[in-house]
Amino acid sequence: MEKQNTSIIQKLGVSYECALAIGNSLDLAEMFHEVIHTIVHKTNAHRGIIWFRGEKEKDFRPIASAGIRIKDVLVQKGISSLNKRFKQILKRQQFVLVNKDEKDFLRYCTILTGKEESVLIIPIKNIAMIHLIYASREIVNKGLVNLLSALSQKLSVAIDACLAHKRVVEEICVREKAEEQLKKKTEQFISSQKEIKRLFAESEESRKALLSILEDATETQNALQKSEKRFRDVAVNTGDWIWETDEKGRYTYCSPVVKQVLGYEYNEVLGKYFYDFFHPDEREELKKAAFEVFKKKEAFKNFINQNVHKNGHTVILETSGIPMLDDKGNLVGYRGVDRDITERRKMEEEVLKAQKLESLGFLAGGIAHDFNNILTAILGNISLVKMYVKPEEEVFEILTEAEKASLRAKDLTQQLLIFSRGGEPIKKTTSIGRMIKDSTSLALTGSNVRCKFSIAEGLWLVNIDEGQISQVISNLIINANQAMPEGGTIEVKAENIIVGKEQILPLQDGKYIKISIKDQGIGIPKEHLPKIFDPYFTTKQKGSGLGLASTYSIIKKHDGYITVESGVGVGTTFHIYLPASEEKITISERETEELTKGEGKILLMDDEDIVLKVGGRLLKHLGYEVEFARDGTEAIALYKKAKESGQPFYAVILDLIVPGSMGGKEAIKKLIKVDSEVKAIVSSGYSNDPVMADYRKYGFSEVITKPYKIEELGQVLYRVIKESKYK
Repeated sequence: MEKQNTSIIQKLGVSYECALAIGNSLDLAEMFHEVIHTIVHKTNAHRGIIWFRGEKEKDFRPIASAGIRIKDVLVQKGISSLNKRFKQILKRQQFVLVNKDEKDFLRYCTILTGKEESVLIIPIKNIAMIHLIYASREIVNKGLVNLLSALSQKLSVAIDACLAHKRVVEEICVREKAEEQLKKKTEQFISSQKEIKRLFAESEESRKALLSILEDATETQNALQKSEKRFRDVAVNTGDWIWETDEKGRYTYCSPVVKQVLGYEYNEVLGKYFYDFFHPDEREELKKAAFEVFKKKEAFKNFINQNVHKNGHTVILETSGIPMLDDKGNLVGYRGVDRDITERRKMEEEVLKAQKLESLGFLAGGIAHDFNNILTAILGNISLVKMYVKPEEEVFEILTEAEKASLRAKDLTQQLLIFSRGGEPIKKTTSIGRMIKDSTSLALTGSNVRCKFSIAEGLWLVNIDEGQISQVISNLIINANQAMPEGGTIEVKAENIIVGKEQILPLQDGKYIKISIKDQGIGIPKEHLPKIFDPYFTTKQKGSGLGLASTYSIIKKHDGYITVESGVGVGTTFHIYLPASEEKITISERETEELTKGEGKILLMDDEDIVLKVGGRLLKHLGYEVEFARDGTEAIALYKKAKESGQPFYAVILDLIVPGSMGGKEAIKKLIKVDSEVKAIVSSGYSNDPVMADYRKYGFSEVITKPYKIEELGQVLYRVIKESKYK
């Protein structure tokens, strides 16, 4: 699970940093340079090249590279043949060269190095190619191909923006040149006015010269108008908002793109100050910072500011601008561009949340392990003391309450693990009715809400992780309770149903237990219903929004389904479907307070003294002889010695994780080599470890989760030894 989460974070990090590189500059060469270096670094490529051809160019040329210099690319032979190959690739829109070990692809590329390389080529529209070269034995991951293909679409949009920006700059230069020419022609025209009478009087040639000047001025004016039209076309079609202000910060020009960015028509913005649209929480601070820049007549880049959209939501903009000065160097205004980076910021926040959640998972695992070891000693000693007390005595009731509190603490650590990192369910076949009532009653302790139960008789058995399903019920009951601050009634119903095609549910046909939890609360708005199971989505002022997300995850891992019905003012009903189990509960597997004793030698391995001490007491009280080991190495040695002496161990209880030494997962592999019929029980406080969920796959005969009671330990040993060859 940790590797899976790390992979998700790594992919999300590659996507995030490439997205940053793509949107970091409007200069095409600069952007390509940052993109190829980011991709090569983040995907462990040997080297990378971005090939580009302009809108009117025929062949591709290298424009940016990483791991190899551009001039070294240009001197290589085969560039012309590579261009032919690129044109073929454009027709397919995706071309991957990988190493020969993968059956589907048997192509190689020797361009640039002369050596066999694994090559990945991703086309970007019809104007660019991402050319990545990997080490010869390195397999190009298909997930990486999909990731880079998605990024190529963003890069395509960014290329269009860069080309549009280049055209804007060129058009501005043309416009300024035309203005300069018009100024000169106008000066010539004014100067010529003094000579008009003399020119007309002197000759026809003078008249023609004047007409020529007037014609030139007209042509220049027409060229200026065409240039301005092209400039405005670009400003309208680019994705960024282009603007101009006067020296006081009032908008004198605004491209229509402002409608997409802030929701206003461009004529609604003209005449207003730039700070009128800033978010009230930071308006004064940003206004002061902006006018400090105005005072210094400096250009600025990537100025981050929050603005209020016309419909009220917040838009985060990245602003860049340059000063406009008159002939004397006086500030007459600013010209610049705004880019909407709201989605980019959201991605940054999601990455940060995922990193925090992963850190919380490591912390939760450590806490759960240590806490469950302590609880093992507490719960074990309590259950042992109860054996010496008569049930009618008051101290027996006190010990029972302490035992229940310890079990609640056990559930708390399990909830923390699921909440932060998820966890594979450790399932067993059981009846769910009593657990539903207990979980509901516990969640409503101290509440002004009452509960009405409707639990059908003869409810089918289910194969579930009781701790996880108990958490699901608790989460839904707590939500229902919070939805009724003035009090009310929660209806909890459990029934047998058979799912068929007529139900139109995303479930396989068969028998299911349907659990319905209905409240009389405020309800959920229609627009929020599709999002309630999304991580981090919440309408509460406090909370992370992970309650229903973890609930959904748990039900899904149980091959079930959860759905919701709600309306504002009419309350909310959650429906849970859990597959019914065809297995039957034997007497030894049922929850019972009866003690199941036995005999024989048991080997207990754990690195904690408190666990060894209480475990030894429990095993001796159950009638077993017990020997101890502190790690897997010692356990293997003791097991070999006992087997060779003719007095073997009936069963071995192995702690899953031993920090700094061999734990149960490694030890069981070696024990199986010593004795192929070894009966081993895995035990751990890390109840979300995959070994605990699928213990037989790893060679164990049974599983017991810390902390455990003496009754549970006795039942597990009975089941294991019952099948043992030493019986």
